[in-house]
Amino acid sequence: MKLAKLVVDVLPGEVGLRLLVNIFPEKIQVVFDGLLNSYKSQLCIALKDEKKASKAVTFIFKVKKASRVVFLFLS
Repeated sequence: MKLAKLVVDVLPGEVGLRLLVNIFPEKIQVVFDGLLNSYKSQLCIALKDEKKASKAVTFIFKVKKASRVVFLFLS
């Protein structure tokens, strides 16, 4: 979990999350990337602004989702 938090702290925003995805096996990468894309597309529709959607999806995933994925992967 510390690695996930370090990555998103050093590279904040969507870039950090997408970089974090690359440390996992391909199957997890595909699922996590799909979740990010899905959340972002729905937020783009709701907020009508890609930058705001990117910030919102980062907020949603930054600690809760990324930390859980890393924890499950390392367990």
